[in-house]
Formats: sequence, C-alpha cells, structure tokens
Amino acid sequence: MKNKLWLACLFLVFAFKTQAQTTRTTSQRIKIGFGGGVAIPHNNLWRRAGALTYVEPTYDLTDVVTVGLRAEWLVLAKFGLDDGRSYEQIFRGSYMLTGKYYLGTGKTRVFVGAGLGLCALSPVRYNKPGERNPNLFSGGTSLTAAERKVGFCPRIGIDLFDRISLSVDYNFIPSSRVIEPGITARVSNSYLGLHLGALFFVKKQN
Repeated sequence: MKNKLWLACLFLVFAFKTQAQTTRTTSQRIKIGFGGGVAIPHNNLWRRAGALTYVEPTYDLTDVVTVGLRAEWLVLAKFGLDDGRSYEQIFRGSYMLTGKYYLGTGKTRVFVGAGLGLCALSPVRYNKPGERNPNLFSGGTSLTAAERKVGFCPRIGIDLFDRISLSVDYNFIPSSRVIEPGITARVSNSYLGLHLGALFFVKKQN
C-alpha cells in the first residue's frame, strides 16, 4: 500500500513538473517587440522623412520560423514647395500579419520575412498660395481622400542578443487618386521603413 502511495506521489510530481515545463516552454516562444524609426516616402511630394513607431507580438512556430502581427503608425512632416504650397499627410497606419525566417538559432541572427495587411491613409492636404492654415489636419484643401488599402512589405533585419532588433522593410501600398478637379495624377503611398526596437519576453528553450 505504501509503495502504491509513493508511486502515486512520484507520478503526480512528475506530471506537475512536466506541465510546468510545457507551460514555460509555450511562454518562452512568445516575444513582443516595439520601437521606432524613420519612414522615407517614395513620393515626389515628400522631400523629408517622417517618424514611425510600431509594436509587434510574435510567436515562434519553430526555432527559425516566427509569425506575428505588426501595428505601425507614421507621421509625415509638413513642408513647402517652390509653387508656394505646403503639403501634409498627418497619419498613416498599417496592421499586418508577419512572418520571419531566421538564418540560424543563436542569440544574434539575421532574418528575412514579409508582411501583408491593411493600411489606413489619412487625406493629403495642402495650402494654396496665400492661404493660412497652420493645422492642415482640419484645414486646407484635400488632394486625396482618406482610404484603406492592402499593403505588402518584404523585410530583412537582425536580432542582437535576443534583446535588440534592427530591420529594413519596403512597404508597397497602392497609390491614391488625386481628387482635385481637372487633375488626373496619382500620389504614391509606398515608403521605406528603418526600424530600431527592443524585444521582451524572449527566453529560448535550451
């Protein structure tokens, strides 16, 4: 009887330990990255880079394959052109499903990947010569409409010591049609993103 009790206790201890290890392993596969960077628009209107910020929770399917969801927001700087107009697109946001493939299993490793998702675009507004609208978000003339478009971004980067992430991506976003009467041009929405971020909850299974 005592032997059976000992065996039962040992079984319970083993089962509890195994469950704890399984739970811990699952949590070790989850990491959250967030940070900021620079957005360089592919557009003749924007002669200055904008600022971006992002958050990206990911899950490691294997030691080298990761899937996640990235939310990124950027603001483009206001500036003037030679014709006296000043242009501004206040906000862009993208929400993408992402995937990464790591070239190695160490704590410092290069990755390649891509993302696909929805991009929200605020209107491009401008001041005509002689107009005074310091806040183009609520004033000025709309050059394009607010839109939502599907975007795609190939990316490459490196994770340093499982704590710091550096990456470059190019966001392909369909162009917007100019809504000003008499103009049939289109405005490009694509941009190059340079990212520097921190990684948290990263504990790789030994």
